[in-house]
Amino acid sequence: MSQSDNRNKGFKTNRVKALADGIFGIAMTLLVLDVKESAGQGQEFWEQFQPIAEKLFPYIVSFLILGIYWTGHQSQFYFIKYTTRMHLWLNVILLMFVALIPFSAALLSEKKLSQFSVLIYGSNVLAVLVAFYAQWWYATHNHRLIDPKLDKRLIADVKKRMLIQMVAFLVALAASYLSTRVSIILFLLAQLSYVFLTTQTPTGAPADVEKSVSRKQTENEKGD
Repeated sequence: MSQSDNRNKGFKTNRVKALADGIFGIAMTLLVLDVKESAGQGQEFWEQFQPIAEKLFPYIVSFLILGIYWTGHQSQFYFIKYTTRMHLWLNVILLMFVALIPFSAALLSEKKLSQFSVLIYGSNVLAVLVAFYAQWWYATHNHRLIDPKLDKRLIADVKKRMLIQMVAFLVALAASYLSTRVSIILFLLAQLSYVFLTTQTPTGAPADVEKSVSRKQTENEKGD
């Protein structure tokens, strides 16, 4: 059986995307449950607001990170047209780590930010990214679950960006040995830089391949 035949025998991706939307939505909602610290003591506004602010910072960082991962999942499945048993399990592992983020984010909300909590949180975020890379590699290897005409430059660019993110996360983890707050800020900066790079074109593809990608996707949609 040819590679094309294998691809055509794959499952549709509707259920995968629906499950992912649900998990991401629940995880993002659970984050706010930890923002429950009552106002502090004192007459000044900041004295009363500071305990809440300490809860809000990890909430905002984690919500943005989950939002970035959700948009990344949506973007990958713009190109992934089929799924297989193996690919389904890779997504299950990915979503398992996504669902863990509210727990690891809660550790950051403790009154004293510890290196342990930062390492757990950072490892969790890194594990999600590694799972993303694994599912993209599996889906695009030999164009297994994607359009056989999809530009190889796009496939390589997505992999390169995720690898750069992994290195940035490892640097952020290492920074926790110097300063826990600096480590968290580095995690946030790494994600914001990724947002900037992937919002320059509608699909997130490099500008030099965006036109060819969009044209091929339009042709495929008309063909369907």
